[in-house]
Amino acid sequence: MKKTAVLIIMAILLSLCSCAPVYDPRTELIGAYGEEQENTEALPKYDLSLLYYPDMDTNPITTDCYANSELLKLVYSPAVRVDDKLDPVCVLAESCDISGLTITVRLKSGLLFSDGTPVTAKDAAASFAAARASDSSPYRRQAELFSSCYAADSLTLVCVLSEPQLCPEALLDVPIMKNGKDAAGCGPYVFSERNGDTVLAANETYFDAPSVKMITLLETKRDDAVTDLFSSGELDLLSLPGGESMSLTSLRDYKIISYPSNSFIYLDINVQSEPLSSAQARRAVSVCVDRKAIASRSFVDLADATEYPFNPHWSALEGSDCAPEYSAEQKAEAAALISGNKLKFIYPSDSDIKTAVAQSAAENLNAAGADIDLVGLDDEAFESAVKSKSYDICLCETVISRTLDPTFIYGTGGSLNLSGFEDGELDEAFLSLKNGSLKINGYLTVFSLKTPIVPLLFRRGVMYCDNAASGFTAQSPWNSLGDFCKVTID
Repeated sequence: MKKTAVLIIMAILLSLCSCAPVYDPRTELIGAYGEEQENTEALPKYDLSLLYYPDMDTNPITTDCYANSELLKLVYSPAVRVDDKLDPVCVLAESCDISGLTITVRLKSGLLFSDGTPVTAKDAAASFAAARASDSSPYRRQAELFSSCYAADSLTLVCVLSEPQLCPEALLDVPIMKNGKDAAGCGPYVFSERNGDTVLAANETYFDAPSVKMITLLETKRDDAVTDLFSSGELDLLSLPGGESMSLTSLRDYKIISYPSNSFIYLDINVQSEPLSSAQARRAVSVCVDRKAIASRSFVDLADATEYPFNPHWSALEGSDCAPEYSAEQKAEAAALISGNKLKFIYPSDSDIKTAVAQSAAENLNAAGADIDLVGLDDEAFESAVKSKSYDICLCETVISRTLDPTFIYGTGGSLNLSGFEDGELDEAFLSLKNGSLKINGYLTVFSLKTPIVPLLFRRGVMYCDNAASGFTAQSPWNSLGDFCKVTID
């Protein structure tokens, strides 16, 4: 449908990546620099167009430019990628077998780099080593979770974990490069040139031929030019994974595709504060907050409500009600536990979205009888209040890694455990979940009983897309393009 009005989409850009030393895409739209895009109306129209910044790092393992990182996934494939259910899916791997701490990856036979040389387990091991050795690599943290990665033979990669992980195969999505260097690729596309322009062309050696045979690569120096390129029809795909606000006015036919993100918004509870020191009182706060309404109003439904610290799209939660509706009686019982308590609720006021979330949550708690002192603080004051624990409730946001482990937020000694919550039973429950002796529902039960934090929602990533493109599948927080080989042009 033709869009003639300004469309405002709310999402965040909290990925670990950035596009340029000047512009930070965690606070700007998609900042980068490169050559100015010239008028190309007279040039042939290729199948699809994407952003690319050749002046920035083009190594798929070390680049901190978000646009490049996503694009390069089309040139360098991993053994495994994570899909929209946050499950590992084999790409270059034929199989992945886990025994204790050891993951044995068997690569598909006959795989070739774009220069015609075979893809081997030695190349995969070298790529993991490159990720581990790079301070800037977004893959470094996961590579460091392995005590060793080595080639057992030409097609067998063996990765040994330092300790059990909740989703160990998800750690295998490191792009594979020849000898661990950004030379020949092993993905569905290769860099090429057409009419003087840099393009991606279908890789004839790839085992899964993409439907889209050519991708034009566009550059720009200015942030505002990104939306101009999309609005004018030159740019076909614009991804905001985890996103920020963006205003777009365009007469072109386009659609919006959303997918799971790893950006988690929650209420940190100061367990040192007397009114909320008990698990029952913290649980009451969780019951009284209408997280579904917050997701709908503050995020235009581009968020997934959850009362657990796991993304509700995770396949392990299939069949679980992650944001249950409580009865009037249950809400009344919860309200009785917090009614009359004066609670200081702080939030970062520099974000309109977080302001809206805080206001909605405060309204819910006031309606339950609590006396909420809602205080918006600038960055410096907010950080100071958090450090001094000068709050009862604090609105927070963080990102969850591929391990899906949230315990750094509330586990004993966790790096983001703001108020010093400690509970040995909850710590032990997560260890049991990781080693397989406790099922996910069992852990959720323990979490609800303890309620160390009050989860609200996970934001969704957003992609603006030319209406002619379809078939996007398996998009995830760590791969906004998903299984791009299935994308078609109508």
